[in-house]
Amino acid sequence: MSPSAAAAITKKTGAQSGVKPPKGSASPGVPKIWERWLYFSLYATLVLCRIPKIITCGRFWAEEGKVFFSTACHHEWYQSLILPYGGYLNLPANLGADIACHLTPLQFAPYATIAIAFLFQALPAVLIATSKDHWLNNRLIMAAAMIAFTTAPMTDEVWLNTLQSQVFLTLSCGLILAMSTSDKSVEWLRRAALLVAPLSGCTSVMLVPFFVMRAFAERSKQRVIQAGCILAGSILQVMFFVLPYLRSEPSRFAGIDPWLLLTVFFNKNILLPLAANDGAVYSEILRRSFLAHAPDIVPLIASTLYLITLCVMASRCKAPVAWLVLPGAALALMSYTCSLNPKTDLLYLFDGIRYAYAGQMLITVAYLALVKLGSLRTKLICAVLSGWLLFVGICHYRHADPAFKYGPSWPAQIEAWRKDHSKIVGGWPANWSFNLDPSRVH
Repeated sequence: MSPSAAAAITKKTGAQSGVKPPKGSASPGVPKIWERWLYFSLYATLVLCRIPKIITCGRFWAEEGKVFFSTACHHEWYQSLILPYGGYLNLPANLGADIACHLTPLQFAPYATIAIAFLFQALPAVLIATSKDHWLNNRLIMAAAMIAFTTAPMTDEVWLNTLQSQVFLTLSCGLILAMSTSDKSVEWLRRAALLVAPLSGCTSVMLVPFFVMRAFAERSKQRVIQAGCILAGSILQVMFFVLPYLRSEPSRFAGIDPWLLLTVFFNKNILLPLAANDGAVYSEILRRSFLAHAPDIVPLIASTLYLITLCVMASRCKAPVAWLVLPGAALALMSYTCSLNPKTDLLYLFDGIRYAYAGQMLITVAYLALVKLGSLRTKLICAVLSGWLLFVGICHYRHADPAFKYGPSWPAQIEAWRKDHSKIVGGWPANWSFNLDPSRVH
């Protein structure tokens, strides 16, 4: 998008854009403060109740225990806080492991990472609840956005673990980009999120051009500071962690066959949100046909048409929609392109959901925004589509792969380990168990 195009989008944000309501036009649909707290409480409840065993058993998920917690036990806190893993710095994972190791009794260690993960997972809801934007200041839209975030199908991979706090920080950055600037206290929270997000992973770095374009288009001090925060964090991540890794590990492949990319986009951003588990059979047919070098043309056509539709929405609709749709689609496409997974593994419907979540949620919020801002026909279409997405999510709210849903009790494991230090602990999933060094555990 050129600066002139970005400026044209921003010019639509006046009194008719729906970003800020005219003075004296308080709507009866605007939620009061106690209602915002109620919506946030609903969000928190849905987050904590989706996979109850995480809370009742205590869980280190995969690298949280075997890599990050073990590393924290063998280093001083200030050393392990800035240690990279997998080619980048993941600050929330390092912070959670440090608190779990150095400040938490051993039998409760996983609850430290769960608590840190919850704080970051709650951030998108906090941003929505504190927003003064006209398109979000509606009871139904505010509640629907929070329900969408917590009921999106098959998102167990990102649930309540610090490894994937970066996903919710990226979503938060996308929301900040679309929202109008706010009062000082809220802006400081947003700036902190924009600085930390790129230090937790590389996906939010992809949003830097959009923040720069919006700052250039609006030429406001607040937008320039926002762009500066995410740019500063991105420079630190890329210069001190990503580039040194790529120089030592040049084999990491960032690229994907275009047909495969569009098939993955179809699976993750069209089929999964609309059908959830019920799309698994067709997804497997697509995967097998692609691996047999006879790819189905349906995903190619559907994804192309859908992306064109999103671009048309961005060009014709009011500013918040453009700043949600374009980053959402770009995040999805670039995340699949740069994913660590073998690219063909992304053809499994439920594989690599961490690459899809933030982009898809931004597009979902765009649909909800159009319920408020669109023409009568657009409002009707987006209301039906949003309603269906929420219905599918709610119906599959508790559906989860057993590997994510069940695992051993950490306190019980520690009790057994205290009697026999040769016993392994952890094990969510099973192949991520690890040994504790009694001389290193505080």
